[in-house]
Amino acid sequence: KKRKEGGKSSSLKLGPLLEGEDLYKLLEVDEGASLEQVKKQYRKMVLLHHPDKKKGAAAGAQEKPNAKTGVKDQDKHFIKIQEAYEVLSDVGKRRSYDSSLDFDDSLPKEVDESKGFYETFALFFRRNGRFSQRLPVPELGDENTDIAKVHKFYDFWFNFETWRDFSVHDEYNLEDSDCREERRWMERENQRGRKKYDSDERKRIMQLAESAERFDPRIRAEREEREKQKREEK
Repeated sequence: KKRKEGGKSSSLKLGPLLEGEDLYKLLEVDEGASLEQVKKQYRKMVLLHHPDKKKGAAAGAQEKPNAKTGVKDQDKHFIKIQEAYEVLSDVGKRRSYDSSLDFDDSLPKEVDESKGFYETFALFFRRNGRFSQRLPVPELGDENTDIAKVHKFYDFWFNFETWRDFSVHDEYNLEDSDCREERRWMERENQRGRKKYDSDERKRIMQLAESAERFDPRIRAEREEREKQKREEK
């Protein structure tokens, strides 16, 4: 069977001009930018880079299209901006693209004494919160956070719903199939692989929540108070 050759590829197919490009850098926005921020920045980039804006400066210079791309070099950057916007302004496409980017899956094994519990774990919850289906993602809080909110925070993470797309790890490229039967076989194999990644991801997030809850001084204080009350009632 035909396995995919090296390199990352997801269910999202980018145009040849975007190969190796960082779409966020093309639009000059942060990875956490909202849809409105993306739209606003795109309008700004259109005003700056539209080919019509360049024609005045290059009047009379008839540039020939690039032999490989068929696109004039002066227009290429603008087309990249347009194509990047088409991806980042579409929720589904953006999620597929974001899932294909390098991501730090590491988790804290213990509290960094130089930072303390809140600073240590807040970083990891914020980092992984980007993949949440449910919004807004609650904050870890601090020592002054109401205990009811603390419990809601952990309920959220113990029942975390992710949109992370693991098609980037698909073993087979459906476009390489020779017939419908082979294509279906490839789809089943890819789905099997995705289920494993989905399962591993759920375990990873569960581990993050369990570790944080175990070290959380607010949870510890609540448990100690309960135990104290039980002893006093005897």
